[in-house]
Amino acid sequence: MKILVIAPRFPSLTQPWIETYLEQLKVNNIDFSIYTSIDTPEKYSIKVKKLKLLDHKLENRITTPFIIGYYIRRLLKSPVESIKTIFPIAQTACRLAPDTRSKIISSLLLFYFSGAERSYDGITHIHSHSEIGAYLFLHLAIIRKIPILLTFHGLLPEGVKHIDPRKRTILFKNIDLVLTNTEFAKKQAISIGADPHTTKILPQGLPMEEFPYLPAKLPAGNEPIRILSVGRFHRQKGHAYSLLSAKRLKKLGVPFHWTFVGGGPHLEYFLKLKEILELDNEVEFLTEMDQAELQPLFQNTHIFVLASLQYNLDQWNETQGVVLQEAQASGCLVIATEVGGVPECVNHGKDARLVRPRSSRAIFEAMCFYIDNPDKWSSYPDAGLENVKNNFSADVIGQKVATILHNIAGNNCTS
Repeated sequence: MKILVIAPRFPSLTQPWIETYLEQLKVNNIDFSIYTSIDTPEKYSIKVKKLKLLDHKLENRITTPFIIGYYIRRLLKSPVESIKTIFPIAQTACRLAPDTRSKIISSLLLFYFSGAERSYDGITHIHSHSEIGAYLFLHLAIIRKIPILLTFHGLLPEGVKHIDPRKRTILFKNIDLVLTNTEFAKKQAISIGADPHTTKILPQGLPMEEFPYLPAKLPAGNEPIRILSVGRFHRQKGHAYSLLSAKRLKKLGVPFHWTFVGGGPHLEYFLKLKEILELDNEVEFLTEMDQAELQPLFQNTHIFVLASLQYNLDQWNETQGVVLQEAQASGCLVIATEVGGVPECVNHGKDARLVRPRSSRAIFEAMCFYIDNPDKWSSYPDAGLENVKNNFSADVIGQKVATILHNIAGNNCTS
């Protein structure tokens, strides 16, 4: 078995879950190659080097100029054979593309994948982690008659390129299996065309050894409460409401220090808001941190806050919030907004506090709950650890992925 893994970005500090997935393929003795259309060099975690994941990365060559050039070269070398091949391929392309231009590109892609491209020899499954990538490699799946899976991570946030809705419809008609991390994400996938019968729930796994359980002790005296938020610096993540709740804490006279970690387009906005709220001494923003750098932050944190906003089903929403599992595995007290798939991943009143979105008061009151109930500082983290162990451990999820890959049979796109 050999999996062609389609990653939206690799390697990347902002998508560590793909490293966890690849590591579990290795653990389960499954060979793989990695394709990503992003070639811009990025900082990446030490795990990429440790596991030699870059050795599995394929060269990004699937661009429109390249496949046109490939066809011309084959046409010049074997004109009769190339012309004979392209006509039946064009018939297949007609059901894969919504318009004339797309049909031409689909024909060239099918022609390319049917040729002597050695990079894809031995591939038995395709597993894409993006819709755009899945549509692209649907052509390989069809021409070589191999199954294709899509892990649907939810709809993309503002400012990120989305798949053409017409191509999405074609993709969902031809794909073998769609995996989603929560029931909410499953409903979202079905609402945009996924087949309910071939859409299954499989959470993202957490490598628990990277987040050792070490709950921070209850602050004594004037020791500050250490608060942490990890996520894109985008307004959708609700950081503005977190900052407003920080202002409420300051007015109450509670000593605290709040660290925000991430990267994204709205950092300057949040820095300006921090200045306006006069939180320079209490709040800091950090960027470009990998998992190894995050680990001590989690272990030095009392309260973790995820304040994501709620949107309609046809828009971006938090589907799992893997940072919640990272926080619980590390022993943090958790506060999260009751949005998307988050309520499926933590248990309100047992291992976390769920609050209404777009409310700094709700976040502030949840923090006061923890401050006023020191007995929860051991019971909540202990319950959170059990939650992650039982439901989100990478070892457990990795075995389930391996089983799915071994058991998937048939191929809808070739019928």
